[in-house]
Amino acid sequence: MHWKYHKASCSPKTPIAMVPARTGLLNLGNSCYMNSSLQCLAHMSPLSRYFLGRRHLPELNRSSRHGSQGLLVDQYALLLEDMLLGGTASEQKQKENRAISPRPFKTVLGRINADYAGLVQQDAHELVQLLLDKLHEDLNRVRGPKPCTERSEGDGTNDAQIAQEQWQKTLLRDDSAVNDLAGSLMRCQHVCPACHKCTVFFEHQNTVSVSIPADPEGPQGGAEGLESVQVVFLPEAPQQTRDLSWAALGLLLRPRGWTLRLGPGASMQTLRTQLRALLPPAALEQSGGQVLLLELVARAKGDKGPAWRWLGEDSPLGTARTVLAYCPIAAYKGRLLLTQRQVWWEAPSVLLRALPVPQLLSFDPQWACARLRLAVLLNLAAHLAPGELWSRCERAVDSQAVRDQLQVSAELALHT
Repeated sequence: MHWKYHKASCSPKTPIAMVPARTGLLNLGNSCYMNSSLQCLAHMSPLSRYFLGRRHLPELNRSSRHGSQGLLVDQYALLLEDMLLGGTASEQKQKENRAISPRPFKTVLGRINADYAGLVQQDAHELVQLLLDKLHEDLNRVRGPKPCTERSEGDGTNDAQIAQEQWQKTLLRDDSAVNDLAGSLMRCQHVCPACHKCTVFFEHQNTVSVSIPADPEGPQGGAEGLESVQVVFLPEAPQQTRDLSWAALGLLLRPRGWTLRLGPGASMQTLRTQLRALLPPAALEQSGGQVLLLELVARAKGDKGPAWRWLGEDSPLGTARTVLAYCPIAAYKGRLLLTQRQVWWEAPSVLLRALPVPQLLSFDPQWACARLRLAVLLNLAAHLAPGELWSRCERAVDSQAVRDQLQVSAELALHT
């Protein structure tokens, strides 16, 4: 039986038909911009056929200093197979799980560009541009240093000739399957106001920005003056986790994000009121209705202070417009904010480097250190797979009892 997504040359008379996307993508907090961008790229049929047919493998360029050494291409190809072909999952698993998690792809994306490492909302068009550029560089057929070329210019009477010359020069530096499908030339014209000389040249690009006028009669027509606030809710591990597998706990602790619209000068009480209507009832019940808000703030270059601040009832919103929400466990009086830079036990806190944003931990001041460490590890279930957790746990936890308990949890999660 021949795989229909193999090389096109194997069956030249039979065109390859695209399979409609079988699965969606899970929202990792505020990753809706990334999911929509990936869905758009996945539905570029010629590009998806190129990856599904694995024609990218012989063209992979891991030496380009402008790319990701092939890491992004590897993850994107795997994600496409999961989205369009079902990947390596069984039929029964596909029936149970209609959506897949793009977390491995987002992890690689965050390594390439730190702006996409956290849970802050980003611009979808900028992400599409970044993905096309990096995919192009990872598949660039031009190896080694790119040659220097001069821009071709005309006077407006020979546009076809100038465009052809410029395209040939472009291929000397940028030649890939992505450029073949998405590359284009934008015509630019400069006219001197003094001598009226006309100069025409062409610039290479992979995307075209098109403005969409707002409909005055649409749903946003009366929203003038409202301010958008991105809110990400970070759940906390429940008090009883004995009957939960690691996969179930990770799903329970998955961040959730919303975009709330507030009027000018709205108070924190207004924000909390809107948020309580969206938060899970179980989280509000365990916190006794208390909702803590932490705003991510933009730091000036060289500023080593914290990149967040707690919001009280009378606190104004800053310019960052990104707020983290927590529902602390009311039964515990202690509060600990876990961050990437924090070292709060004798071993280096290598586990906390997996946190994209600060995570609130509620604890009992009477707990022993081993119990507190276990609570930290349980709250990392949404950010670490069992295997990765165990490898980091061996370096960070010196208590054999905690290691044994975590090993059992990891083994149970791996077999569920």
